[in-house]
Amino acid sequence: MIRLSESPSAKSQRALVRSMKTACDIAKVKHLSEAEVTRQICDFLRARGWILKRQQSGLFQRPGSTARVRIGEVGEADWMAMRPASSPLGSGWCAFFYFEIKAPHKIPSFDQSVWLETRRRLGFEAEWFDSLEHFEGWYGERFA
Repeated sequence: MIRLSESPSAKSQRALVRSMKTACDIAKVKHLSEAEVTRQICDFLRARGWILKRQQSGLFQRPGSTARVRIGEVGEADWMAMRPASSPLGSGWCAFFYFEIKAPHKIPSFDQSVWLETRRRLGFEAEWFDSLEHFEGWYGERFA
């Protein structure tokens, strides 16, 4: 155990406390669930005027039926975000992007990666995130 009073200076004590806090913060990030990362990113966007739509996709089966119905596309991103944007063409335009959220240190499936890359090739903003910090960096480069 480290006793702060044994450290040679107040400056080094503060540095040690800061590094311990950073290590604790990093440890906390590793334990966030996908739902918690989703809440952080969605709160961030809503506070900045974005309208969010949760996209549903997958195979669904009605009760009492054996038939399965596909909703959405294979690998479709979980979310889309939009907000009004100015345009020289007049009103009615919006900023728009697709995004997928994963728990920290998780990655999209192959189908999700293909879906996101296909949208980028079509000219849309489309990305995945595993933390609020990752998202904030991406967002700051495009919308800040």
